[in-house]
Amino acid sequence: MRHISWPHQLLHFPIILLTILFSVQLAGASDWPQFMHSSGHAGDAATESLTLPLGLATCVQLDDAVTTAPAVVGGKIYVVDQMGTAYCIDPAANRIVWKSSPDGKNARGGNTSSACVAHERVYYGTTAGRLHVLNARTGNLVRSFDAEWPITGSPTFANESIYFQSVGANVHCLDLDGKERWRWDHYKTYVDPKTNKRAVGFPGSYHDPHYAGGEIAIAGKRLVVNMGWDLYCLEDTGAKPSMKWCNRAPLGKDPGIPMGPAICGDWVYLGHPGTDQFGGFMRVKLADGSFDPKKDFRYSGYPGSVWAVFATPAVRGTTAHVPTHYMGVHAWETEKRRVIWAARTDNTLDQRKFTGALASPALARDHCVFGTIFGDLHVVPLDASGAWPKFKPEPFMFKTPFGRPIASSPAIANGAIYFGCDDGYLYGLAPGGNRKLPTKMADLHTPRSKVEPATGKRYGAPVASMDQGNTNCADDPRLKPPLRLRWAMRPHDLRVQMSADDDSLYFVSEAGTFGAIEQSTGRIRWRQRLNGPIDGWKQLLLDRGILYVTRGSSRLGERKPGEGGASFRAFDAASGKLRWEIPWGALQGTCRTAPVIVGDVVAGITMEGKPMKSIAAAFDRNTGKPLWRIDLPGSAKSLAGGACVLDGVMFFSCGLSWGGGPGSTVAVEPASGKVLWTTEKYHVHGYGRPSARDGLLYLGGQSGAPMYCISAKDATLKWKVDNVSYSHNPSLGQDYFVTRSYGGHGILRHLATGKPIVRNGKTALGGCPDHSCSPVLLTTGRISYAVSSSGLYARDVDTGKILWQSLGFAPRACTTPIAANGRLFFSPNVNNSLYCFEPAR
Repeated sequence: MRHISWPHQLLHFPIILLTILFSVQLAGASDWPQFMHSSGHAGDAATESLTLPLGLATCVQLDDAVTTAPAVVGGKIYVVDQMGTAYCIDPAANRIVWKSSPDGKNARGGNTSSACVAHERVYYGTTAGRLHVLNARTGNLVRSFDAEWPITGSPTFANESIYFQSVGANVHCLDLDGKERWRWDHYKTYVDPKTNKRAVGFPGSYHDPHYAGGEIAIAGKRLVVNMGWDLYCLEDTGAKPSMKWCNRAPLGKDPGIPMGPAICGDWVYLGHPGTDQFGGFMRVKLADGSFDPKKDFRYSGYPGSVWAVFATPAVRGTTAHVPTHYMGVHAWETEKRRVIWAARTDNTLDQRKFTGALASPALARDHCVFGTIFGDLHVVPLDASGAWPKFKPEPFMFKTPFGRPIASSPAIANGAIYFGCDDGYLYGLAPGGNRKLPTKMADLHTPRSKVEPATGKRYGAPVASMDQGNTNCADDPRLKPPLRLRWAMRPHDLRVQMSADDDSLYFVSEAGTFGAIEQSTGRIRWRQRLNGPIDGWKQLLLDRGILYVTRGSSRLGERKPGEGGASFRAFDAASGKLRWEIPWGALQGTCRTAPVIVGDVVAGITMEGKPMKSIAAAFDRNTGKPLWRIDLPGSAKSLAGGACVLDGVMFFSCGLSWGGGPGSTVAVEPASGKVLWTTEKYHVHGYGRPSARDGLLYLGGQSGAPMYCISAKDATLKWKVDNVSYSHNPSLGQDYFVTRSYGGHGILRHLATGKPIVRNGKTALGGCPDHSCSPVLLTTGRISYAVSSSGLYARDVDTGKILWQSLGFAPRACTTPIAANGRLFFSPNVNNSLYCFEPAR
């Protein structure tokens, strides 16, 4: 038999043809019927022309923030707000035709599953774990499918079916009546051949099951899915799917994990965020998942892609319009590996000169349309050139009236642009639009749910380390496993540090996304982007309704606070409004320290001057008025540092950024600024911050330098243990503590001596398998909750037995879980999700 060698282009012709056919089947010429326009999620309305300038033609206030993308079919707009209420809007009449809230009292917040309209029905998922089917004409409920897990991605219509994935890592295929045709349980079904040598070793978890919740892009019968470490392709054969290919961590540990895919022609395009500002953007072949790492992957580092791509790119031909969450949107020609344009100003920390994007862009015939975290909508010519913002041809910009983030990907239909906003409005821009901007925003920042403590005990967490002693210990003996997932949502950022009060969580991210989320439901109360430098480990302080935030930068004096400079700020926790701000300095980036407060005195530790030197400075909690300043003894290289409070006294400690060397610890009377004692013998070092309880301070760090326990009263040494690696964030229990290294297992030690606890000839463990550099969370029920890339683990510290484990958090889990009101809250480093766990019984 003679072998016929077909040209490469002809081999993929059936896939391209099917993509075109299904796109035509799906949408009328002027419709935008689902997330990113068509089943391939390329976001391309190539036949839609925009006539600039555009004016406000539609402006309808909804019941809550809009964090999903609208669909436009038959001249009507279909959109879902963050609490899962669906709306049909008549844009010409500027009114709501109907609205439906099928989740009722079980509704959860932060919904990012966008409406999909097909055959006069509306399909969408919710973080309450339901896929709803509504009558598009009336809004009446046809059916609700229980997915058993939250749904954070959008449903996709193709092949006369509805496809979506759940946070529980299942892909579902439903018929148009909402009945399940098949289900793909990825981690139970797929067995990886383990041929990828990069998917081994640090940080672990490559072959463990992970939480999911992304998007599904479809071309013909082929489904492309991002899930944990995996990007894979299924073929819908009717009764069940079959696996065509799976890329598991194809670039190894640092380039991260796949995000929402878009299919255009022969290629799949997607973001690939990683930890520590690694990661990037890539494409793989639809046919077999193959790619050339040198040609088809672009790193996220400056001045290239510029950080994390969470949202699905918009693609035409081989040009991807890439939304990065930090510096914004750029057009990347993948074949020629060149930037066509980048909507940002370089060489600055002023984020107002960026276009940081939470949502996907959309393409019209001649324009790219996208919203920003600062509430601006940009319409940029596809052939733009020059330096931002003075592109030629000139871009068009619409500023929303309240400057709230736009996390709603725009829809383009009938020459108009439609999008939602965190301010609760659905906006429509069209030629000749002349509506007035709204002048009043609903009180969306007010909590709408009441928290019932899951364990019967009401408490919060003023800092991510649970208290100002940095003990990482929750006084809640009933917070015990097994746990269940109460809700999950997308905060639209990575490396999130949290605090909590009676009803809400408060978070700040590495890029500066800052907000409040209701503990009961995951509903976003308010959210904004702090203009300033990247700072991924500094923690919030929450005290009596005020949030205190530091953002450090080594580029001291280059910019003022609010213009990209380092700052110490105070915000109203109820609304997120700024109360005061002052210039600030810098610390080692990995020091997990927070401001401290006693009475009306709030203080922090930083480095200032040339050469830089550690200082402690205090301010009036209400006004920011400077009260006192103390220079800490030690070397000018003392870059690590932190603070804590014990029995009404503030303690500040600093040391070298790596290993031993000079440093100091001081005790300060907050009201007067009087130094009660100083020691240069005992102090923290690399990554370290002080911890305290029961009259004692615990001072550690990284790289095998000593760990000290000293008296909080007079700095006398109680014990010293040499070569304690990774003692920078010890978690302090009743009679034990846990130090945790990169390996994640965590060593259990005696609080009285610092020596390891040994059981049956082996060192007792307090952590969990696989990498994590975050401290464990302890409870007075003698449970250790430890996170790593393979999951959240609950361990009995007395027996060492692991009692329960969640799914995994690829690719990293280095942030700190907190407890509040009997629940655990955790947002991993990279995967753009926030999880709420509670006892299952």
